[in-house]
Amino acid sequence: MNNNGHVAFYGGLTNGTVGLWSEGSGSLSLVARDGMQVVGAPEGVHHSFGILRDFFPDLPSLNDAGQV
Repeated sequence: MNNNGHVAFYGGLTNGTVGLWSEGSGSLSLVARDGMQVVGAPEGVHHSFGILRDFFPDLPSLNDAGQV
């Protein structure tokens, strides 16, 4: 949670993957999920949150500008 009261969090999806949600823009929305193409990266570069979540349990973080 940031200083403006907005949240960002991981959540499990029904297909067994993990998604990252944020309220930083003012409404809750999916930011990324396992297997999703990384915006701005070369084709075939996909998000994977499993390892990050295991090693960095405080992630994700949300700054006061609403950026995850």
